[in-house]
Amino acid sequence: SKVKNVLDWGCGGGLLSKQLKKDFHVSSIDISEDSLNNCIKYASPDYHQLVPIDIDTFKWEGENIDFIHCHALVWHFPTLEYFQKILDIWDKLSPNYIAFNTKPIKDDYREVENYSRDFLSALRLNDDFVVNLLKEKNYKVINQEKVNTGKTVQTYFVFEKK
Repeated sequence: SKVKNVLDWGCGGGLLSKQLKKDFHVSSIDISEDSLNNCIKYASPDYHQLVPIDIDTFKWEGENIDFIHCHALVWHFPTLEYFQKILDIWDKLSPNYIAFNTKPIKDDYREVENYSRDFLSALRLNDDFVVNLLKEKNYKVINQEKVNTGKTVQTYFVFEKK
C-alpha cells in the first residue's frame, strides 16, 4: 500500500516490468539499449531511461520512486566501486524500499580479474557485508532469504528506508 511508483533497474527484456505494471506505475531502465527497446515493446513501461556506460554521468529524469527492484543483476556489476555508485544513485532516489539479489560468498566481496570473460559472476558479496552497505545508506533489511536455484545459491534482500 506504500508503493505506487516502481523502478525496474536493469529491466532486460521487460518480463518483470510487465508483471509489476499490473499493480504499479513502472519505470524501466537498462544499460543495454537493445534490452531497453525490447522492454518498451514488451512491457510498455510508463517511463524508460537508458543508463549511461559511465555511471558517474547518470541523472534520473523520471518521477519519484517508492520501490527499486533490481533482479539478477548485481553479480554482473564489474566492481564493488561500481555497485557503491549504484547504491549512491539509489540513495539519492530515496525510495521506501529496495529489493535485489546477490550470489553470496564468505569473504566481504570478490571481483573477477577478467570482467569480459567472467561478467556472469563478476561481483560476489557477503550477505552481512550487503546489509552493512545498505545500513550506511539508512536502510534496514526487512527480508533476507537464501535460495538454492539448483545452479547457484542466491540471497534475496528487501530493504526499507529507516
